[in-house]
Amino acid sequence: MTIIDTVQHLGKQAKIAANSMLAQPAVERKNALLAIADSIEQHADKIIAANAIDLQHGRGNNLSPALLDRLALTQPRIDSMVVGVRQIGDLRSVKCAPPLVLLELFTNHALM
Repeated sequence: MTIIDTVQHLGKQAKIAANSMLAQPAVERKNALLAIADSIEQHADKIIAANAIDLQHGRGNNLSPALLDRLALTQPRIDSMVVGVRQIGDLRSVKCAPPLVLLELFTNHALM
């Protein structure tokens, strides 16, 4: 599977997930987003460790320092993700999970 195939596959999965979320009652959408935030927070150490491996691969593949910095996940960046997902969950009417944001949150390391 090429990187293009991977990105296309992940994009399709994100669209399916967003459509599935739309079919759920608002309270379920909110609960799902809050659970995502909790999971990110609870697994921050594992996410950072996996990201460090991915960044090492990126350096080995000569990714630019600017791109590596953008892809680097630190505790403050993860904290910001958690806050952002919770803010979306706390919106009065959560229409759907933002698939591109969630896709980026969970797949940046998978693309190296």
